[in-house]
Amino acid sequence: MKERTKNCQVTSVEPSDSLNDVAWLHEEADETIPAESGEGKDPLRLYLKEIRKIPLLTEEEELRWAKILARGTSDKVRLLRRAVELLGALQQYKPLNRLVVISRDALYNYFRLEQAVTLHKQILKNQRQLASACTTRDKRKLAKESVKLKQELTECLTQINTRDVKDWRVLPLDSEAAQKSAQVRTALEELSTIWQSLARIEPSIREARQKMIQSNLRLVVSICRHYRNRTVSFRDLIQEGNLGLIKAVEKFDYRKGFRLNTYASWWIRESINRAIEEKSRIIRIPVYMNERYYRIKKAAKELFQDEGKDFSLAEIARKTKMPVSDVAKIITAFREPVSLETSQVDDIDP
Repeated sequence: MKERTKNCQVTSVEPSDSLNDVAWLHEEADETIPAESGEGKDPLRLYLKEIRKIPLLTEEEELRWAKILARGTSDKVRLLRRAVELLGALQQYKPLNRLVVISRDALYNYFRLEQAVTLHKQILKNQRQLASACTTRDKRKLAKESVKLKQELTECLTQINTRDVKDWRVLPLDSEAAQKSAQVRTALEELSTIWQSLARIEPSIREARQKMIQSNLRLVVSICRHYRNRTVSFRDLIQEGNLGLIKAVEKFDYRKGFRLNTYASWWIRESINRAIEEKSRIIRIPVYMNERYYRIKKAAKELFQDEGKDFSLAEIARKTKMPVSDVAKIITAFREPVSLETSQVDDIDP
């Protein structure tokens, strides 16, 4: 089986270095609302009318809110990391789901807390192994693993929702030995103090995030206008773009020197493109398959340009570092589906 690819174009959108490159996009959002939104009290029309009323942040205001968000998030992660250490130690007396009471987003937060406690234990184990490692190779491998685990822990703690942290509490331990332990009592008191500290910083985090998101909602609409008349409705495009904006605000680092709208443009387009790829096919294919398919297309294009002749699946597999069987399956999956009612007369040998 051979697959030949010509005129393949694989493009990527990078954040612009210029602070003003996407400023004009804000103005476009004030133009005529797409026809599909209809007249009267259409939700989309009302939404677009409302976001026009939200003032844009100046560079100084954006920087101030970005600093508040970064500082608050850093404090939140630091406090939660300490809470995870304490909860990990207290788990010997009581399971986590019987130790902590968390409201509203209980299931999600329990999952994240359990994941964080597990990662913390893995980090401690990794540190012990690193201390006893004999060879340079083992030390390098363990050090690399340690960095990865710490990054995963930070990401996990960042995702914990502390919106209702004021309602969190730690239940008393049943064990008599635990109740008499001064160390346990100290840990429980410290956890209570951590919840109170989180409750104090949460409002500033929420306000800063909300300000940064709302001031860029018109940017999302402006970018979505360039993707109209696709297989995804304008409403869905805006929704996907907003998800990209939220992700951009979470990952934005003001110390890099560029504005949020410059950075967010890439995330918004990425989110929209993924939605279009996912929803545009008759047979839905997971996003990760799209990414692998683009890797295959890029490799095929490079092989054709370099060799100027047909290439085999094995060559593509070597270039993409994927198994030959996976390459074949992905190429097959991305062939356009054929209706069962399509005439097959032309395929019959005379």
